[in-house]
Amino acid sequence: MRAFPGRQPVRQATLAAADPQATAELIRQVYVDLDVRVRRLGPDLRHRISTVEVEQIAADRVDSFQFDMRAATEPFANLTAFTLLRGRTRLRTGRGSASQEAIPEAGQGCLYPHDRPVIIDYPYGEPPATGPAEISVSSLRLPWETVARLAEESTGLPAADLRFTALQPLPRAAAHWYRTFDFVHRQLLAPQTVMANRLVAENTAATLAAAALTAFPNTTMAAARLPRPGRVAPAVVRRAVEFIEANADVPLTLTHIAAAVRTSPRALRRAFLHHLDTTPTAHLHRVRLERAHADLLAAGQTAGQTAGQTVERIALRWGFADSTRFAVAYQQAYGVTPGHTLRD
Repeated sequence: MRAFPGRQPVRQATLAAADPQATAELIRQVYVDLDVRVRRLGPDLRHRISTVEVEQIAADRVDSFQFDMRAATEPFANLTAFTLLRGRTRLRTGRGSASQEAIPEAGQGCLYPHDRPVIIDYPYGEPPATGPAEISVSSLRLPWETVARLAEESTGLPAADLRFTALQPLPRAAAHWYRTFDFVHRQLLAPQTVMANRLVAENTAATLAAAALTAFPNTTMAAARLPRPGRVAPAVVRRAVEFIEANADVPLTLTHIAAAVRTSPRALRRAFLHHLDTTPTAHLHRVRLERAHADLLAAGQTAGQTAGQTVERIALRWGFADSTRFAVAYQQAYGVTPGHTLRD
């Protein structure tokens, strides 16, 4: 039996600055090159970024006190999104009829542009009459290649043609986006983050990328006009199923699966829907759930662990970051909870 993929490094740091120049340099170090003006509003200027990074995804918590800033940034290299926790901020991009502005409220957020500069007022508006000016945001960073690849796999839009066209999520998709954002952010910043598990981190990055493509207006939303992919023979689908079942214990994308059977991701996805009434990624999810079920049947109670800890260990082994969501999917598939299977 092949060993499961090993743990990966988790880089954690808290970066702090206490003067305008150092604050500007800190922002450049973590996010993007920019022209910035930082103005002190009190004797206790502080800017702190707590960051956690793995290869596939990164999360930050940013807290600022007693300064304001106006920054003109270069385009962001990564897909970078934030949720405002406290204070006010404003983003502006474009000119004339192409200009856009976003002033999120606490609990709302934005996606920084990847293909054009943006002007950020941070915080925005008049400073409070009493007390320090404070602003806090949580942010997530995802390699652009992850999002562009998923867009091409699911719609056929060439990765180079992906553009996000708005700063804020569509109203109908906003609630799902913020729930996904909050879940991913909490998972990364947890004291014992599960993102050290490479399979979990890959799955989590894919979940965030899919949520962004659904929530924020982008060029894939017109991709239905693209020509249909070519036909894929049933034998190719069977080989893809065999490949998934042989490699379910390692990080896999639709691109990996399609390359293994020498077809395109979009054509393979369409063939799975036609022949199996599912997608390759959904089939991969089901196989991993089946493997977790088999492990639970074989496990019994692990010495020194509660039933809940044993379930969590097995869920993580198969790439399920959230034991609650794993339990829901498991009960839908098997009619009992994971703990019930373990006890039996």
